[in-house]
Amino acid sequence: KGFVDEIFKLTSTDDPQRAHGYARLGSAALWQGEWEDAVRWFSEAVRRYTSSGQHRFAGQAERNVALAYTYAGQYQLAHVHYQIALDTFARYPSKLDTAQTQLEIGVLYWRQQNH
Repeated sequence: KGFVDEIFKLTSTDDPQRAHGYARLGSAALWQGEWEDAVRWFSEAVRRYTSSGQHRFAGQAERNVALAYTYAGQYQLAHVHYQIALDTFARYPSKLDTAQTQLEIGVLYWRQQNH
């Protein structure tokens, strides 16, 4: 939280660099099991990264939206957001991000079959 507070102190409310803070808030919420908060914070990060042309970061945040939906058992929504992340990585190539997203989709399919 201290890191995010510092980012927010140093930036105006409409500064795209706040996307990093929102992504960190999303990560904290994700690991605390607060799925709705994680989706909200990661979605704000996606919006800010996209508007500032930071597409790789936007794709990573989108993948984290999908991960939050996966943990929440909302598999349909998770799949939609994983596909958006893959589409982003196809337009702005990142082999590592594509591979990680594909791995997480595999875990999503496994969860769907076993829950």
